Amino acid sequence: MKKYLKLFFFLIVTLFTMSQTTIIYNYALGNNISNVKSQVFQTSITDEDISGIKILINNYFKLKLESLKNETVQDFLHLFDVYDENGISNYKYEYAYISYLLAAKKYYNEKLDKYELNLHFKNFEKNNSNNFLVTVYDGSYLFYNITCGRPDMENTLHLIKVTKRNNRYFIVSDEYYTEFKESIASYNELLQLSNNISTEDNKIRKTYSDIVRSELNENISINSYPGDYYIAYDRTKAVNYALSHTSNYDNDTNYNSKFKNFANSTYTAGDCQNFVSQCLWYGYGGIDDQTNINTHQLPMTYDWWCDKYNASCTSDGKWNWTYVAHFYSWLTSNNYGPRGQDIAYTDAEKGDIIFKSDLSHVYIITDIIDFDNDNQVDWNEIYVSAHAKNRLNNRLSSIYPSPTSSLKFVKIYSFKWNSGK
Repeated sequence: MKKYLKLFFFLIVTLFTMSQTTIIYNYALGNNISNVKSQVFQTSITDEDISGIKILINNYFKLKLESLKNETVQDFLHLFDVYDENGISNYKYEYAYISYLLAAKKYYNEKLDKYELNLHFKNFEKNNSNNFLVTVYDGSYLFYNITCGRPDMENTLHLIKVTKRNNRYFIVSDEYYTEFKESIASYNELLQLSNNISTEDNKIRKTYSDIVRSELNENISINSYPGDYYIAYDRTKAVNYALSHTSNYDNDTNYNSKFKNFANSTYTAGDCQNFVSQCLWYGYGGIDDQTNINTHQLPMTYDWWCDKYNASCTSDGKWNWTYVAHFYSWLTSNNYGPRGQDIAYTDAEKGDIIFKSDLSHVYIITDIIDFDNDNQVDWNEIYVSAHAKNRLNNRLSSIYPSPTSSLKFVKIYSFKWNSGK
C-alpha cells in the first residue's frame, strides 16, 4: 500500500511541476527563406489551432489574388472578426486596396493570367485562450499578361492577429509594411485614388511638362570655369552595381561590406540613401576596393563620402551621402559633384533615381521594359531596386500601382569637378 501511495504522490508532484513550467517546442514549417529562424510556439497552441489558422490565412490571401485574376472583388468579410473595430477597419482597407489595384490594372490594360501563392508561416504565438499572433511572409508570384512571363513578387512580411470564437478562426488585423501603405494609409484615401487614376496621371505629366522642363537647361547649365571637367555617368555600371548589392529578403547578405551598413534591425529603413549613393559613385567611376573607399578617392568628395566606418557630415550638419533629404537638396542644386534635376516619370532612364516626395526613401531605376513597344516610358514598365526595404528589380507598379505625386523622379547628369575649387 505504501508503495502505491508513494507512486501516486510522485505522479501528482510531477504533473503539478509540468503545469507550472512553460515548455516550448520547434514546429517545422518547411521554409526556404534564408533569414527564417527556428520557429518556437507555446505548447498551448495545438496542431488543430495551427491547421485552422493556416487554412484561414491561406483563404484570405487566395481570395485577394482570385479577385485580381477574375477582375472583380471576391468578398472576404466572412474571414474577419466583425465584432472587433480593428477587424472591420482592416477589412475595409484591404477591400478598398483590391478595388484600387483592379482600377490601376484596368488603366494599363493589365490582366493577371496566373499566380503562385507562396506563403511561409514563420511564427505562431498565443496570447491567451482566444487570441493568436501569426507571422507570415508572402512571397507570392503574380504573372501579368504584359510582362512576358516575368512575375511581380509580393515580398511582404505580415503580422496577423487571429481570434477564435465558437471553434472558428477570424482575422482581427493584418499589419504589414509597404511603402505604398505608409503613404496611403486610410480607406477613404484609397477610394479617392481609385476614382482619380487618370486625372492624377495627367496632372503629374502636365506639372513636369509645364514647369520642370522649362527650368532644366537653366539649372544644369555648363557654367564652366578654368579647370572644370566632367565625368560621364555610366548608367549600365550603376545599374549592375545595384543589381549585385541588394535582394528581395530582409538581410544584408548582398550588401557591399566595404561600406558601413545603416539599416535598422528589421531592414525596413536606414540604408536606402547609402545604397543609392554607392550606385551613383560606382556609375561615376568609383573603384570598389577598401583602400580607395577608405581614403575617399574621387568621385567621392569632401562633402559626399562613405567608408567602412562612417559617412560625410558637412560643417552645417548635412549628411549628403546617407540622408535622403540632404542628398536630394544637394544633388538638385549642386554645381560641383553629382548633379540631378526633377523630371517627369515619362523621361526616366535606367540609372535615374526616385524619391518619395516626403524625402523619406529613395530607389534607383534598374530596368525599363517597353512592353507595348510604343517608345514611351509607362509607369508599369519601370523597375526599381533599393535597400531597407530591400528590393531587387521590382516593378514600380507592384509597389505604387498607379502614377502618384508621392514620388519624385530625378535625372542624373555628369559629375562636374574642378581640382582647384
